[in-house]
Amino acid sequence: MANRNVIRKLSDKELENYIKSDTTFVADAVQYAYEILKERGRSFSESEAEQIENLIKTKRENDPTAMYGSGKNSFLKTRKIALYISSTYVGIGTLAVCSIAGGDLLYGEWSIPVLMFTIPVTFFSFIYRFFEADYLIPVFIIQFIMFLFTFFIIALFIKDKPKKN
Repeated sequence: MANRNVIRKLSDKELENYIKSDTTFVADAVQYAYEILKERGRSFSESEAEQIENLIKTKRENDPTAMYGSGKNSFLKTRKIALYISSTYVGIGTLAVCSIAGGDLLYGEWSIPVLMFTIPVTFFSFIYRFFEADYLIPVFIIQFIMFLFTFFIIALFIKDKPKKN
Protein backbone atom coordinates (compact mmCIF):
# COMPACT_ATOMS: atom_id res chain seq x y z
CA MET A 1 0.00 0.00 0.00
CA ALA A 2 1.31 3.41 -0.97
CA ASN A 3 1.52 6.34 1.42
CA ARG A 4 0.57 9.67 -0.17
CA ASN A 5 2.56 11.71 2.38
CA VAL A 6 5.75 9.80 1.65
CA ILE A 7 5.25 10.17 -2.10
CA ARG A 8 4.50 13.89 -1.69
CA LYS A 9 8.05 14.40 -0.31
CA LEU A 10 9.65 13.10 -3.51
CA SER A 11 11.07 15.41 -6.18
CA ASP A 12 9.34 15.87 -9.52
CA LYS A 13 12.04 13.82 -11.22
CA GLU A 14 11.45 10.92 -8.80
CA LEU A 15 7.69 11.20 -9.33
CA GLU A 16 8.21 10.99 -13.10
CA ASN A 17 9.65 7.49 -12.55
CA TYR A 18 6.37 6.46 -10.94
CA ILE A 19 4.31 7.26 -14.03
CA LYS A 20 6.52 5.61 -16.65
CA SER A 21 4.89 2.72 -18.53
CA ASP A 22 7.49 0.24 -17.26
CA THR A 23 7.10 1.21 -13.61
CA THR A 24 7.04 -1.47 -10.93
CA PHE A 25 5.13 0.66 -8.42
CA VAL A 26 1.60 -0.27 -7.31
CA ALA A 27 -1.45 1.45 -8.77
CA ASP A 28 -2.02 3.70 -5.74
CA ALA A 29 1.57 4.97 -5.87
CA VAL A 30 1.29 5.70 -9.59
CA GLN A 31 -2.00 7.53 -9.06
CA TYR A 32 -0.63 9.56 -6.14
CA ALA A 33 2.45 10.54 -8.15
CA TYR A 34 0.25 11.55 -11.09
CA GLU A 35 -2.03 13.67 -8.88
CA ILE A 36 0.90 15.30 -7.05
CA LEU A 37 2.61 16.20 -10.33
CA LYS A 38 -0.64 17.80 -11.54
CA GLU A 39 -0.93 19.73 -8.25
CA ARG A 40 2.64 20.99 -8.72
CA GLY A 41 1.73 22.40 -12.12
CA ARG A 42 2.99 19.65 -14.43
CA SER A 43 0.78 19.61 -17.50
CA PHE A 44 0.10 16.39 -19.36
CA SER A 45 -0.99 16.03 -22.96
CA GLU A 46 -4.16 14.08 -23.63
CA SER A 47 -2.20 11.05 -24.79
CA GLU A 48 0.08 11.16 -21.73
CA ALA A 49 -2.89 11.48 -19.37
CA GLU A 50 -4.69 8.62 -21.11
CA GLN A 51 -1.57 6.43 -21.01
CA ILE A 52 -1.11 7.07 -17.26
CA GLU A 53 -4.79 6.44 -16.48
CA ASN A 54 -4.68 3.19 -18.47
CA LEU A 55 -1.53 2.21 -16.60
CA ILE A 56 -3.28 2.79 -13.26
CA LYS A 57 -6.35 0.88 -14.40
CA THR A 58 -4.29 -2.07 -15.65
CA LYS A 59 -2.28 -2.21 -12.43
CA ARG A 60 -5.48 -2.21 -10.34
CA GLU A 61 -6.99 -5.02 -12.40
CA ASN A 62 -3.88 -7.18 -12.26
CA ASP A 63 -2.85 -6.58 -8.64
CA PRO A 64 -2.61 -10.05 -7.00
CA THR A 65 -2.39 -8.50 -3.54
CA ALA A 66 -5.73 -6.67 -3.80
CA MET A 67 -7.74 -9.11 -1.72
CA TYR A 68 -10.39 -6.77 -0.36
CA GLY A 69 -10.09 -3.79 -2.62
CA SER A 70 -12.79 -2.32 -4.78
CA GLY A 71 -11.05 -3.31 -7.99
CA LYS A 72 -12.37 -5.80 -10.50
CA ASN A 73 -10.26 -8.64 -9.17
CA SER A 74 -10.92 -8.19 -5.46
CA PHE A 75 -10.99 -11.45 -3.52
CA LEU A 76 -14.68 -11.51 -2.63
CA LYS A 77 -15.96 -10.09 -5.92
CA THR A 78 -14.35 -12.87 -7.93
CA ARG A 79 -15.60 -15.56 -5.57
CA LYS A 80 -19.29 -14.76 -5.19
CA ILE A 81 -20.47 -18.19 -6.28
CA ALA A 82 -18.18 -19.87 -3.74
CA LEU A 83 -19.54 -17.51 -1.07
CA TYR A 84 -23.15 -18.34 -1.95
CA ILE A 85 -22.57 -22.09 -2.08
CA SER A 86 -20.63 -22.27 1.18
CA SER A 87 -22.99 -19.97 3.10
CA THR A 88 -26.05 -21.93 1.92
CA TYR A 89 -24.52 -25.35 2.60
CA VAL A 90 -23.15 -24.45 6.04
CA GLY A 91 -26.28 -22.43 6.88
CA ILE A 92 -28.58 -25.40 6.18
CA GLY A 93 -26.28 -27.65 8.20
CA THR A 94 -26.28 -25.19 11.11
CA LEU A 95 -30.06 -25.05 11.07
CA ALA A 96 -30.19 -28.85 11.15
CA VAL A 97 -27.73 -29.10 14.07
CA CYS A 98 -29.74 -26.50 15.98
CA SER A 99 -32.91 -28.53 15.37
CA ILE A 100 -31.73 -32.02 16.33
CA ALA A 101 -32.61 -32.04 20.05
CA GLY A 102 -36.18 -32.75 21.15
CA GLY A 103 -36.70 -29.34 22.76
CA ASP A 104 -35.50 -27.32 19.77
CA LEU A 105 -37.88 -24.92 18.08
CA LEU A 106 -37.64 -26.50 14.62
CA TYR A 107 -37.21 -30.09 15.84
CA GLY A 108 -38.40 -32.65 13.32
CA GLU A 109 -37.61 -35.66 11.18
CA TRP A 110 -36.23 -33.41 8.45
CA SER A 111 -33.05 -32.70 10.39
CA ILE A 112 -31.59 -36.23 10.10
CA PRO A 113 -31.40 -36.33 6.26
CA VAL A 114 -30.10 -32.76 6.20
CA LEU A 115 -27.41 -33.66 8.75
CA MET A 116 -26.40 -36.63 6.63
CA PHE A 117 -26.17 -34.37 3.57
CA THR A 118 -24.11 -31.75 5.42
CA ILE A 119 -22.00 -34.12 7.55
CA PRO A 120 -18.67 -32.70 6.29
CA VAL A 121 -19.49 -29.33 7.89
CA THR A 122 -21.73 -30.43 10.76
CA PHE A 123 -19.80 -33.35 12.22
CA PHE A 124 -18.09 -31.44 15.05
CA SER A 125 -21.20 -29.40 15.88
CA PHE A 126 -23.31 -32.54 15.98
CA ILE A 127 -20.83 -34.22 18.36
CA TYR A 128 -20.94 -31.14 20.60
CA ARG A 129 -24.77 -31.12 20.58
CA PHE A 130 -24.82 -34.84 21.35
CA PHE A 131 -22.97 -34.23 24.62
CA GLU A 132 -24.25 -30.73 25.46
CA ALA A 133 -27.68 -30.04 23.95
CA ASP A 134 -28.49 -26.88 25.89
CA TYR A 135 -25.93 -24.35 24.61
CA LEU A 136 -25.94 -23.18 21.00
CA ILE A 137 -23.25 -20.49 21.05
CA PRO A 138 -20.39 -23.02 20.67
CA VAL A 139 -22.31 -24.58 17.77
CA PHE A 140 -22.42 -21.20 16.01
CA ILE A 141 -18.70 -20.69 16.62
CA ILE A 142 -17.87 -24.15 15.26
CA GLN A 143 -20.12 -23.59 12.25
CA PHE A 144 -18.56 -20.20 11.54
CA ILE A 145 -15.13 -21.82 11.48
CA MET A 146 -16.50 -24.54 9.21
CA PHE A 147 -17.96 -21.84 6.96
CA LEU A 148 -14.54 -20.22 6.60
CA PHE A 149 -12.91 -23.56 5.77
CA THR A 150 -15.66 -24.44 3.31
CA PHE A 151 -15.54 -21.04 1.62
CA PHE A 152 -11.79 -21.11 1.10
CA ILE A 153 -11.82 -24.70 -0.16
CA ILE A 154 -14.64 -24.01 -2.61
CA ALA A 155 -12.99 -20.72 -3.62
CA LEU A 156 -9.93 -22.69 -4.71
CA PHE A 157 -12.03 -24.54 -7.26
CA ILE A 158 -14.65 -21.98 -8.24
CA LYS A 159 -13.65 -18.48 -9.24
CA ASP A 160 -15.88 -16.10 -11.18
CA LYS A 161 -14.31 -14.56 -14.20
CA PRO A 162 -14.26 -10.76 -13.93
CA LYS A 163 -16.64 -9.06 -16.32
CA LYS A 164 -15.08 -6.96 -19.04
CA ASN A 165 -16.40 -3.43 -19.43
